Amino acid sequence: MAALLVALVLASVVPALLPFLSKVHIWPGYRISVIACTLSALLQIVFIVLVDRQSLLLSRSIRFAAVGVPCCILALFVAGRGNSRGNKPRGAIASASLGIAIWMILVTLH
Repeated sequence: MAALLVALVLASVVPALLPFLSKVHIWPGYRISVIACTLSALLQIVFIVLVDRQSLLLSRSIRFAAVGVPCCILALFVAGRGNSRGNKPRGAIASASLGIAIWMILVTLH
């Protein structure tokens, strides 16, 4: 189950990272969004591993989400502002939205 959840978390970050693989210009706000999404995903992976090892208490699990969810909200806010050309980075918005959904699932399952 843990491997499936880790794969889900990794797949949720892919849409935000795709522009880095292409040769398009990446504006600084998009980089902030991707960093926030990636930080949230790393916290999700640590959370999953600790729960799988049964070394994370329920009272501490909310603290992970208390850091991870605001990271996703920050990514949504910054990405939602778009850049000067009016282009909205759909990848970062999708990854941040998936990150919030995954946090809700993880906290509910634990």
